[in-house]
Amino acid sequence: EFVSRVLERSVAGEREMVTMVNKCREGMEEAVASICVERDQNIVVERYKSGDLPPVDIQFEEISLGTEKKSSSLIRRMSRSNLNQKRDKQNLFQKKRKIQNHIENHRSEIMKGTKEMR
Repeated sequence: EFVSRVLERSVAGEREMVTMVNKCREGMEEAVASICVERDQNIVVERYKSGDLPPVDIQFEEISLGTEKKSSSLIRRMSRSNLNQKRDKQNLFQKKRKIQNHIENHRSEIMKGTKEMR
């Protein structure tokens, strides 16, 4: 008797599990049906874009012996300073994005305030 009750419970548990799995499959089918490639690509790009520009190509500098070595190191220092200046410019996009978020937050607060005044 004990064994039969245990087996009945296990069969009932499996039936419940099958219904949950079927609901999960239905949800997956709905998600797959709602895929829109263009829209989803735009969402991913907007979410993860940083505004950073691709790095500038670094020119190959041939190092030769003698007095030219000093001048090439000077060029290297100058080129590094130019790269640092360009990195500072890349942050403008991120600053713009933060400002736009602040503007949207203020607009939503203004809309809430006007609704409350009515």
